[in-house]
Amino acid sequence: MIKSENYINIQGWMLSRLNLKGNQLLIYAIIYGFCQDERSCFHGSLEYLQEWTNSTRQGVINALKQLQNSGLIIKEESKPNNKYIVNVNKIYSTGKQILLESEEVSKQNLHNNIDINNSIDNKYNKDKELQDKVDSIIKYFNNVCHTNFRSSSSGTKRIIKARINEGAKLQDFYDVIDYKWREWGEHPTKFSSGQLSSIYLRPSTLFGNKMEEYLQQAWLSQSSEGIIEVKSSERLEERSDLKF
Repeated sequence: MIKSENYINIQGWMLSRLNLKGNQLLIYAIIYGFCQDERSCFHGSLEYLQEWTNSTRQGVINALKQLQNSGLIIKEESKPNNKYIVNVNKIYSTGKQILLESEEVSKQNLHNNIDINNSIDNKYNKDKELQDKVDSIIKYFNNVCHTNFRSSSSGTKRIIKARINEGAKLQDFYDVIDYKWREWGEHPTKFSSGQLSSIYLRPSTLFGNKMEEYLQQAWLSQSSEGIIEVKSSERLEERSDLKF
């Protein structure tokens, strides 16, 4: 008798390659389930197959004959019930090939999943590396310029990332911060507009599109004076017409 926990395992290649359906599909799947070790066989009763297929005795017999004629199963006479064995050679030439192909697909899917995971890991590592750099730059910025900018700001991260993508190093950011602090912050001076120079000590100005220009100025100052000594009033007067 069929128990509630009993089940049949119907595999895709039984339909796609063997083109089985109806009673033949159910009966073949049952027999295959008993013969997967290629040594055992199915020697259940016709009544057992009738229960699974919800078919008549003659319907089961006809399905068994059709499977035999197709070479998919082999019948051995025995008592009290005949034995039915899956034709191994037939399986290797059809079903097993599908199983091998399925294994390759599974392996490929595994590789794809690994690639996806690696991609996610790489993105996470790159994002973390960028955030670490932003944290270091903004921490240095706040310490030197006595400000309180947040490294979590999306705008700040965006402009710093843009400069990094252009080749800027951490030291470049530090050099620009030092230079512009001495020029704009150490002794704030008013622009012609009336605004204090210190108002421009912000990441969006120092690390914007003019960062390369500021960096060159910092390097020239370092090379000519050894230590950056900027006369803020003179330099700000020269730059009073610049737009930020």
